[in-house]
Order: sequence, then C-alpha cells, then structure tokens
Amino acid sequence: GTTEEYRDAWFVGYTPDLVAAVWVGHVSAGVSMKTENGGGPVTGGSLPAAAWSRFMTAALGDSPAKDFELEKPEYVTVHIDAESGLLAGPWCAGSVAAKFVKGKEPRETTTTCVERDRPVPELVGLTIDEARALLEEQSFEVTPKVEDQLVTDPEQGGVVLRQQPAAGERVFRDDPITLVVGDHPFSD
Repeated sequence: GTTEEYRDAWFVGYTPDLVAAVWVGHVSAGVSMKTENGGGPVTGGSLPAAAWSRFMTAALGDSPAKDFELEKPEYVTVHIDAESGLLAGPWCAGSVAAKFVKGKEPRETTTTCVERDRPVPELVGLTIDEARALLEEQSFEVTPKVEDQLVTDPEQGGVVLRQQPAAGERVFRDDPITLVVGDHPFSD
C-alpha cells in the first residue's frame, strides 16, 4: 500500500508459518518519498516488498515450502426474511433462500413477516396418519376435521377418500382442512 504523495508505503505478506509487515516512511509525518527509490517514488511494491522478501527468506531459512491447508466449509441453505435477515417460516411471504457457512446461519425466526398462502398437498390415497404427518411436516397448523364414510372395500378403511380444499388450492396455515376417510366395519 502507498499513501498520498508517497508519504508512507507498506507491504504485508504471510506464509502458513509466518506473517510480517514492513512500513517505510519518515518518523516526521508528512514527508514525501518521491525520489528515494533510485530516483523514483517509494511504493508498497518497491522497498517495503524487497525488505519483506529478504526478511522472510532469512526467517524461514531452509524450511520446506508448505501449502495453505484450508478447511472447506460446509454450507447450509435456509430461508430468511429479506427485511430482517432472520429465519423465515414456510408461511413467510418475501422469504429468500440464502447460503451460510454451517453454524453461522440465523437461529432466530422472524415474527414480523407477512403471511402468504400455500397449496394444500395431495392427501387422497394416504392413510389418515400419513395425511396428518404430511400436513405437520409442511407446517400446516391445523388439525384436519375428519369425516368417516362407510366403504365396502376393506382396503379403503382408514384411507383418505376426499379432501377439502382440493390438492393445489391455496390456503393459509390455519384455514380448515376436511378429510373424508373410509370406514370399513371390519378394518382395524
């Protein structure tokens, strides 16, 4: 680096084993070094870099050259509220996917985002337990209303036959969901 009017110049460098910085300037601040480098200005890449190189060569001596060993960080992608930078729940409008070094992602969930609607998943054909688990997994905060319908096929006992709203219809997290479930007199 070099300051205005060549008043200060420095070079900082490092190896895996040693860091060194060299500063060149006048103790009396403000003295320009426009002609001190063989008639030319002193810059960070001139005298300071040469001094750094000589020092590092002597300091490291015959030490074998080493490569930097950097750990490759593991990244995680989370959805955050674009305004607050905090975690956004699945119902948060305006959330964006952001990549963080694992362990450095936000931990606190925003409480200020505007809620958005989401499509209801396909529940027909699932058992009632599977349907409830899927709704919970997708963060629907409603206990579905279950209506039984007598069926003659024992295979349909305990299976969702119809749902309201239909799969794909958009609802808010606490909108009611009704599941019509097969009830066979001889099924468990």
